[in-house]
Amino acid sequence: MTTVQTKKKPTTALVKPKDTFRSLIEAISPEVNRVIPKHCDPGRLAKLVLVEASKNPKLYECSSSSVAACVMLSAELGLEPGSQMGHLYLIPRRGKGGQECTALIGYKGLAELARRSGKIARVNA
Repeated sequence: MTTVQTKKKPTTALVKPKDTFRSLIEAISPEVNRVIPKHCDPGRLAKLVLVEASKNPKLYECSSSSVAACVMLSAELGLEPGSQMGHLYLIPRRGKGGQECTALIGYKGLAELARRSGKIARVNA
């Protein structure tokens, strides 16, 4: 009677994309705190980005540099990402090196920026 031994594959702990995405947002939070306007809350911005990623899982596949750039743009402009306010949308797109995150400013975000400039009193959209 012979026994057959099978090789067991070494198990490695898989890192879930959601966890790495959350750690990316936490890693860039000091930079976000430096550039975010006083009327915005950096904690709220981080939560909104995480909510948008849970709504659109393709954002988990985007490169970390493109996500960080979009979050920083949102912080610099003081616009909230997400479809609730319609200020700024985080859109995953296929690029040369894989998925890339693109920030798209909505018309409500443009109207908000125009109002904040002080040169426009009223916007009809």
